[in-house]
Amino acid sequence: MWTEEEIASRNHEQPQILKAVLASGCATLDLLSLASEELDALGPPHIGCFAMLPFPLAVSPKDEFSIPTGRDGAVAKFRFNHFTATTNADHGIQYQPCTLDYEAECRGIGTQVVGYITLWGRHLRYYPHYLSCLSGNGLEKRNLNKSLWDKKRAPVGFEGYAINSHRYEDELNAAIVPAFAFALSVFIDNYNVSALFNFSCPKPLPGVFTMLAPGRVSYCHRPQTPFASMLQTCSITRPANTEMLSAALRFGRRQFDRYQYQLLAMQRLARDGEVELAVVGCVTAIEWFLNSLLVDSSAALGSSARKPRTLSINECLKKPLKAHLSLELQERLRSAANFRNSLVHGKPPSRKEITPLPSAETNSEIVRTGFALYREAQVQLRIGLVD
Repeated sequence: MWTEEEIASRNHEQPQILKAVLASGCATLDLLSLASEELDALGPPHIGCFAMLPFPLAVSPKDEFSIPTGRDGAVAKFRFNHFTATTNADHGIQYQPCTLDYEAECRGIGTQVVGYITLWGRHLRYYPHYLSCLSGNGLEKRNLNKSLWDKKRAPVGFEGYAINSHRYEDELNAAIVPAFAFALSVFIDNYNVSALFNFSCPKPLPGVFTMLAPGRVSYCHRPQTPFASMLQTCSITRPANTEMLSAALRFGRRQFDRYQYQLLAMQRLARDGEVELAVVGCVTAIEWFLNSLLVDSSAALGSSARKPRTLSINECLKKPLKAHLSLELQERLRSAANFRNSLVHGKPPSRKEITPLPSAETNSEIVRTGFALYREAQVQLRIGLVD
């Protein structure tokens, strides 16, 4: 196993980079030591790349997956471990390795991604020269392509400038990290289908750094920890309506019924990012409530041989209701129904590209419309909670 002194010596002229990776919690000495040993076993031209996902992937640490990177035949070999994010007595963040418990809820658990990628193109051609610049004193700065001053003699894709070992590191980082992210996104897409989840590959990847040779730690940008992504977020766009809150407290409501719970559940779903599903759930609940307000309960029935069916919002508004709805509320209900119809009858939205998706505020407006309908029914019919 590689020792702390050996890893430090490989980063002798850049101790701040090794310190930043360790101090942030994005790596431990055990992880770096194990990765150095595995790179030694794999041999050139393998490069290590690491990231921390803010969610747990239900994959055994014993499994390894080979995935094309989309770069000239280069392949990434992935392995996944898990960690917990906790706070210590000084309110600092600690990341500790852990084992998934499939019988318990996963909270505060993320996935440590370890990837080994084969090099390609001119990165591969210059890699042996780069290794010759590494020693126990770190990386010696010298040119890797002294004989290529003449642009006519340069390999395909070479721009004609002399490249030194430090510039090579920068270019290699800039090439490896996107290839790593691409292969990881391919894995997560296929994982979602197999495990029936809907995880997305974070952009940018948290905790990203590279190991360009055994023990040699590097990065494009200082790695950012995944802790913020592991905390529940809540977008608060406006203060609560004080008059409405005071009126609700005077009313003395002690519990919510199924209708109100459904609307609030869909609002929570929209905050979690699934606005399209939330809109559909909200309008479905509103349709159920409107059907309960029909004057003739058999209006939603066909012939005696047919089973009862739920009328749409537009159909309900054409029939007599037990409560009189204002024209403004009717228009809001129709708008909600039309918007839902445009979602369910159109093609599924793309989650990989920038497309015009409904915003959480759109769903909030539909939820407010649902509650406005509820208040109208309560006031006019003098009813309490719906059975």
